[in-house]
Amino acid sequence: MGVACTCGPAARRIRREGFSVFPIDFCRESLDPRAVFRSLGQIRKAVSKFQPDLLAAVALRPILLLPFIGTGPTPAAVNLLNGLGSLASGTHLPAWLRPASWWLRSLLGFAISRANVWTVTQNEADYQEARRLAGGASGRVLKIPGTGISFPARPQVARPRTGRTRFLFVGRLLRDKGILELLEAFLRISKSHPNTFLEVIGTIDPANPASLTPADLQPWKEIPKVSWLGHRQDVPKRIKAADCVVIPSYREGLPRVLLEAAAAARPVIVSDIPGCRELVDPGKTGLTFTPRNISELAAAMEQIHLQPTLGKKLALGLFRKVKKKCDVAPIGKAYENLFRRALRTGHPRG
Repeated sequence: MGVACTCGPAARRIRREGFSVFPIDFCRESLDPRAVFRSLGQIRKAVSKFQPDLLAAVALRPILLLPFIGTGPTPAAVNLLNGLGSLASGTHLPAWLRPASWWLRSLLGFAISRANVWTVTQNEADYQEARRLAGGASGRVLKIPGTGISFPARPQVARPRTGRTRFLFVGRLLRDKGILELLEAFLRISKSHPNTFLEVIGTIDPANPASLTPADLQPWKEIPKVSWLGHRQDVPKRIKAADCVVIPSYREGLPRVLLEAAAAARPVIVSDIPGCRELVDPGKTGLTFTPRNISELAAAMEQIHLQPTLGKKLALGLFRKVKKKCDVAPIGKAYENLFRRALRTGHPRG
């Protein structure tokens, strides 16, 4: 198996596991033609050298580039579309680039409607949109809820801590992750509830047009009781130490942190969006709020703080629902079956 990716610490770990690694200089959100053609050339070189029987493209950029690799007989391909992203939706693109949204959607339709190509989406909204774009190939569009996660045999629910609540955010520091709304909501409730705390795990992402800048964040870093933890390798441990995980995004595929919170049996507050909506039933498996609505988010955070036993109830409900739908064993089997099916219908290289 070969992996074409941006090289870094993760690439070294992949090599240690015995896989071939091919460096790709992905500038994920840039529309600069020079960056696009550089990435395309590197993918062509990797495919030509490795000669795969099956290609798996993860995320929007490689999915859009695969139709143009042109290295001989086309192998079968599986697209893992983990969200349509800001380039497809036009969100946070500069005004002069927003018309690109239309042709990017058209290009995505072309990419996923080709013969011997299968596409996996993670939520119902993306599934329906991908089927529409695929047209006659809509039968090769599937919905598999994420990549799965391992669950303990029994939920390890934390004992409610009366009068003290630690909220946790995990994600890149992008505007469309809702981090600014979360900070404003926390600022509101912390004034009347001094025993509330917020931890933020994540960093800015300069390659993404929605990224915050150090200047954007500087005023917020002066707020008491907000801990900025940056990039962490121990995210599951931090989730277990939290009283509530908050996911205030405007749009998601299926948030990994939501699965991790479920496996750790921690309650969640999520924006009412595709990807969260499939797993969070308001009042049963979590609390929800309208995206960008700071007042609703603050009210939900206050509810978790004032009703610690509610958090335990929500955490148990989330654990049971997500374990039933997203346990790694059946999810892994679904991908295995898909890859086998794609190989049978593709054109293996001789």
